Amino acid sequence: MMKNTFRLYTVILAILISFLAVGQGGLVFDDSYVHEVRITIDNVDFWSELSQNYQNNYPDVPYTMASASIDGEVTDSVGIRQKGFASHFGSQGDKKSMKIDFNHFVDGKKYDGLNKINLNNGYGDPAIQRDKLCYNIMNKAGVDVPRTSYARIYLNDQYWGLYLLVEQVDRTFLKDNFGNSNGNLFKNVGNSELEWMGQDT
Repeated sequence: MMKNTFRLYTVILAILISFLAVGQGGLVFDDSYVHEVRITIDNVDFWSELSQNYQNNYPDVPYTMASASIDGEVTDSVGIRQKGFASHFGSQGDKKSMKIDFNHFVDGKKYDGLNKINLNNGYGDPAIQRDKLCYNIMNKAGVDVPRTSYARIYLNDQYWGLYLLVEQVDRTFLKDNFGNSNGNLFKNVGNSELEWMGQDT
């Protein structure tokens, strides 16, 4: 009896250790297979809504409420919006880069330990491999870079294309990679330039 109980506890412990070893984003950014992401928006004219939100409000683009199914696991009340600058205006057609925010509408909600995921459209790269290879090379060189994986994206059951899922560089990323989330985190917007503006500017 004791031997069986010990075996059971050993199996449970092994499962817990393997689960914890995956870590935040370990499921989403498992790049050994192509993921499936299905976004459902309660609006038949959803793409016009997303496009107008972007065009009328950039760079402060509002989120639209949706549900997200990632590899069959459904998360309700997430936010989705179009994103990017060059990848948005330079890409033809409806395959725009997008962002999913899991806790925009429900504070504290996460998926796989993540607050946000970027869906990059591969603008200027028909094979959708350059960004992936670049991130992989930098990672192998010891640089702390966002994790990536591929996913087939569906919007309201319409196949939207193959995208590269890219980890959001945010406080969660900083804590996971540098041990804490303190310090400054800057984001370039639009055509902003890194010009020296003087000591007191």
